[in-house]
Order: sequence, then structure tokens, then C-alpha cells
Amino acid sequence: MSCSVLAISTPLQADDFTINSAATATNDGNTLDGSDTVTVTTDGSITITSASDGINTSGGSNIATIHGSITTSGGGNRSGVEHNGNDNETILTGTISTADRRSYGIYNSGDDNSSTVSGEITTSGRQASGILNSGNNNTTNITGAITASGLSADGIRNEGDGNTTVFSGTITLTNSGGNGISDFGDKNFYKVIKKEK
Repeated sequence: MSCSVLAISTPLQADDFTINSAATATNDGNTLDGSDTVTVTTDGSITITSASDGINTSGGSNIATIHGSITTSGGGNRSGVEHNGNDNETILTGTISTADRRSYGIYNSGDDNSSTVSGEITTSGRQASGILNSGNNNTTNITGAITASGLSADGIRNEGDGNTTVFSGTITLTNSGGNGISDFGDKNFYKVIKKEK
């Protein structure tokens, strides 16, 4: 007699989270692990004072929308928003502020991620970046403002190939050693749109 076993996998359920008050934990304690969405409303905020990210996702195809504010301090190598995976999207109309070394407003660790910023990102740590794309074929569209005040800090940093940056906002550097846009890959595309006065 032969016996066969049929394994049926259950697909991950997409979750939608809304943060509409003052949160002090990453994702307000929720898990974003693929095809999930999180929205920080205009009344919402995330304030992190330990070595953690404001929003952290994995699994890919997540969407983070920030109309309110995210503030991180208390440890380096942290981000306001960090996506680990591909095909994630960040929409920022509010503010992100980071205060430590090698901390990033938005950090995309993967490919084909999209960041749209009409709000404001400020970083004050050494070797920090407003936006760090560590992967390929990521798209960054900036109509808002990025301010980087740390030593050797960049406004936008691309560490990969085929990344696209469309820029019509402002980048302000108040220290030495950094660049408005730094490129460490091949076949990256930049388009700067001059604002009409």
C-alpha cells in the first residue's frame, strides 16, 4: 500500500495598520511581513528612543504612508522607514527625523522599491543619508526637502544599479564630506527639474 501526503500552503494574509496617535514602538508593535500597509495619519507619530526603526518591513510589496511624523534617536544604523525586500513603496507627506550615525530617513534594502517624498527628511548623524537605496532599480521622486547636517552625510545615496532619481525639491547639506546625491553603482539615472520662480 502506498501513501501520499498533500501539503497545502496557506497564503499570507495582507494586513492594514493605521497609527493615529503617539506610538513609541516600531510599527506601533505590529508586524509587516509582506503585502502589508501601514499609515501614519496627520494626528499620528512614531517616536523611537532606542536602537530601533520607526517602521520596519520584510517580505516585500509593503506600503508605508506617513502623513504624520517619525523621529528616531538613541542608536546608529537605524531608519525612519526600513524596507527589507523588493517592490515596497514609501509615501512621505509628513516628516522623518533621525539623529544618529549612519541612520537614514528611508532605507530600501532590496530592488524595485519606490520612495515619493513631498514632505521633509532631516538627518543629523555622521555618514547618515536622507534616503539610502541599497539595491537595484529603485525609484526616488523628491518634491519636498532633505536636510543632512552630519559630517560626510548625503541627501540621497544609491548603492546599486539602474536606480532612478527624479528631483525637484531641495537638498541642504550643512557640513563637509557629503553630497546631495551620491552614486555607487552603474546605469543610474537622474533628472533634476528646475522649479519655476
